[in-house]
Amino acid sequence: MHIKDKVCVVTGGASGIGEAVARAYAEAGARGVVVADLKTSRDRLASVAGDIDALAVTADVGLEEDIKALIAAAEDKYGPVDVFFSPMRACRARDRKPRPMPTGM
Repeated sequence: MHIKDKVCVVTGGASGIGEAVARAYAEAGARGVVVADLKTSRDRLASVAGDIDALAVTADVGLEEDIKALIAAAEDKYGPVDVFFSPMRACRARDRKPRPMPTGM
C-alpha cells in the first residue's frame, strides 16, 4: 500500500501496534496522520503525536459517536480519510467473554 500523500487515521496510537503503524505512516510520507486512543492514554498519545507531527484525538472506538468525531476531526484538519487502521477489537463492558474473531476474510 502506498501511503505517501495519504490521510491516515490510526486507533490505539498511544502504544504498541497502533503507535508503530502511525510512526511508519509518518515516515512513509503520509500527508496527515491522526492518532487516536482512550482518554486514559492522553499524555502518551500527545507525545506520539508530537514526535511525528500528527493530530492527537482521544476516542473510544467502541462508541459510534467517538468514531464519528474522530473522522470529523481528521477531515477538518487534513481532508478526506484515505486509510483507517484500527488494530483494537472493540468490545463493551457488558460482554462477559470474548467472541472469536471472524475467519475466512
